[in-house]
Amino acid sequence: MRRALVILSTLLLFASCGEKEPDYKGSPAVQLTVTEVSHTTVNVSVDCIFAENVYIVCSREETVPTAQAIISGPATVISGKNPTGRAETETIVIQGLEAGASYYIHAVATRTGGACSPVVSEKFSTSVEAGELYEWEKGRDGAPSFADITLCTGGGKPNSNTWFSVPRYWDADRFSPHVSYTDDNGEHWLFEAFLAITGTDMNGKNFGINPNGQVSAGKDSWEALACYWLDKGGAFD
Repeated sequence: MRRALVILSTLLLFASCGEKEPDYKGSPAVQLTVTEVSHTTVNVSVDCIFAENVYIVCSREETVPTAQAIISGPATVISGKNPTGRAETETIVIQGLEAGASYYIHAVATRTGGACSPVVSEKFSTSVEAGELYEWEKGRDGAPSFADITLCTGGGKPNSNTWFSVPRYWDADRFSPHVSYTDDNGEHWLFEAFLAITGTDMNGKNFGINPNGQVSAGKDSWEALACYWLDKGGAFD
């Protein structure tokens, strides 16, 4: 009988907690994640919980503003959020930025009654606009999509431990068959994107995280690979 009473008391305690759970409201919280940056635009993922509104400002100023300054100033406002414990995510796009510049994004989440989250901040830099752009590139406000991409293997044979055994450098002669061909009707475009890809380092460690248990390449190998592709005199030079 005593055991039955203990079990019944425990069940009543759980039931009581369950009834109060929907009314629980924690402190508002917000998190920013920069997901995509171009020379004039940034995409930011905004995650919040226990919030009704999120106020966001983007500035060149490194100094972190107060929550009140963000709320009362010109800010991007995400409203109509669920103030309960269900986390929500929304993406905002900020345009009209300066190319090759550093920016800071600050945000604060609020709820009716004066509840306010700490200010969170993220830093990012826009890309430098190239000196010569096609007209369609000048108007681009996000990452491009590719219809045709070709693999440029270099730095080692994929899935082998032979370092730099494929032709070491990519030059005009090696690239040209991937770019276009010419016949009696003129020049025809082939690939519009080029993926630099390498299989393993000199010790057979993989440049990737594979499900087959291979050991991933370390820092020194990644630095050597970056130099292979990007240094002066490297594969892309």
